[in-house]
Amino acid sequence: MMNRTVCILLLLGLSCSLTYAQDDLKYVREGNEHYEEGEFEKASVSYQKALSENSNSPQGAFNLGDASYKQEKYKEAAAQFETFALRDDNKTNVAKSYHNLGNSLMRSKEYSKSIEAYKNALRNNPSDAGTKYNLAYAQQKLAEQQKQKDNKEQEKQKNDDNEEKDDKDMKDEEKPQSEDDQQKEKEDQEKKDNKEDDKKSESDQKQNEKTKEEEQKEQEKKPNPNEISKEDAKKLLDALKNEEQNVQSKLTKNKMKATKINIEKDW
Repeated sequence: MMNRTVCILLLLGLSCSLTYAQDDLKYVREGNEHYEEGEFEKASVSYQKALSENSNSPQGAFNLGDASYKQEKYKEAAAQFETFALRDDNKTNVAKSYHNLGNSLMRSKEYSKSIEAYKNALRNNPSDAGTKYNLAYAQQKLAEQQKQKDNKEQEKQKNDDNEEKDDKDMKDEEKPQSEDDQQKEKEDQEKKDNKEDDKKSESDQKQNEKTKEEEQKEQEKKPNPNEISKEDAKKLLDALKNEEQNVQSKLTKNKMKATKINIEKDW
């Protein structure tokens, strides 16, 4: 099971045929006492002393791995279990070491490596139900981890595509300007403003000219009080002619009156 307690290789249960130095065993026993009392840090110190006396001590390596595991130092624990598994010839002990190695790797979420460790444990002890269960569990966690990784990659790709699209729609980000750049930008803006003013003045001038032209046309359309229409001129001319005829008629009558001769009756 996942929460299976790691195996501790105590002196009395060890089935190894090797002979160890007295000082080596003394520190191992001391470490075991601390371990049983739950003082895992002190136990680690004792096991390290045992390894200092005998660097090939399988008990020192295995039990140091157990003490490190209890302190949640999983990488250190994994290193000790792997060392023990490579040094011991007893299959049962090797299987226990690989089982604990798999547990340490599981805690570090190194599921692929933990699967291989459990497989090695089963190669040395095929009937271990706990290792079989942990192997299946590690395989499940690896599948979940891979799925999460795939989802993150898909999400990242989607975000990258969206950012690329946004970049195309956005203007380039403005960069900090130097004093020369700022002065040039100011001069360019002034030129632009002057050009716009010139255009505006030209537009106003054209508008004024247009207005004057329109006013002139309107003025031309208005009747001039000093001028008379053709019809009025004709009427006036006819009146003058009539007046002249009247005058001529009067003059003729007057002339005739002035030259008339009275003729006496002839008897």
